[in-house]
Amino acid sequence: MNQAIVPLNFTPDVQTTTIEAWGVLEEVREDVIKRTLAVGYTPIETSRRVLEMYHNVDLSQVAPDPTTGEVQFSEPTSPATRYYRTIFLGIDGAEGEEIYFGRILPRATVSEVAAQDWGTDKALSYPMTLKAKVDSTLGYSSRLFFGGPGWKALAGKHGFA
Repeated sequence: MNQAIVPLNFTPDVQTTTIEAWGVLEEVREDVIKRTLAVGYTPIETSRRVLEMYHNVDLSQVAPDPTTGEVQFSEPTSPATRYYRTIFLGIDGAEGEEIYFGRILPRATVSEVAAQDWGTDKALSYPMTLKAKVDSTLGYSSRLFFGGPGWKALAGKHGFA
């Protein structure tokens, strides 16, 4: 799916717990107990998929009016959790030296939607936050990747033998 978006905001959250011991003035250990990832982004394309995600509704059975082309739908009164597979892609570098990078969230849910501004000086946008969830089949919630001719030339220099 091709969507026009403004910059992405990947926000990891790490929660820890500390272990104290009698007679020791500071914690003897700190354990990571939870790590989550949220992705904030703002699509500016009014496509079916964006509308489904922003309004938490299934629009697969909604068809345009044959005469006017108008589309209508109601927001759910009893919303369900919906999961999406998402791929975020980026590119950096000059032609022939491109570094491609991305992140796959195989099971993500919309955890927040933000207010829309219907002002005349702005594009209609759909600000939302996705939360990565572990896909039980794949065994991960987020996978990063880097490639391209620029990355291949630099991989060894960056510690990847």
